[in-house]
Amino acid sequence: STYHFKIYTFNSTGPCYLTPTSAQTSTIPMSQTRISVQDGDWNDAATWDTGVPQDGDNVIIRHTVENTTGDIVINNFTIEASGSFNHNGGSSPVPRAVHITGDFMNDSGFSQTAGSSVIFEGSDQIIGGTTRTQFNIVVLDHAGTLTLQADALIFNGLTGNSGRLEANEFELTVGHEWN
Repeated sequence: STYHFKIYTFNSTGPCYLTPTSAQTSTIPMSQTRISVQDGDWNDAATWDTGVPQDGDNVIIRHTVENTTGDIVINNFTIEASGSFNHNGGSSPVPRAVHITGDFMNDSGFSQTAGSSVIFEGSDQIIGGTTRTQFNIVVLDHAGTLTLQADALIFNGLTGNSGRLEANEFELTVGHEWN
């Protein structure tokens, strides 16, 4: 959903009135939490309780969900013990990505095909859950710290454009290349 707000100025020195200030009208997108209700495709509304996730939504996966059609942009991403997520991003014409601006929690299954990546784009973020997550490619492009709270394996590369990565006592295995 998108909510629209109009800003008014208040005259505190005379009669009480509000004056609309149209030059300051803003649109602020509000995220929702979308929960899978059945196995299915990411872009099928029947897979979700309140429709297909929109950019910036929080997502909870409780079933088997697959994305085969392109990039997705989400805030918090949770894969519960009963769920699994496959990002079949493909490599033609451009590799596809899962953009995450919040935390990533994996309690079950997360998989990616060759050429797809996960891009962490928030401020302070977490990779957590009860299952070691296996990523294809990870890109750090965030303004804070990405903290591991579970083991992670990155098959085909870790790229750090900005931000910091803290593994703490958790195991981080990077195959292929680390930029």
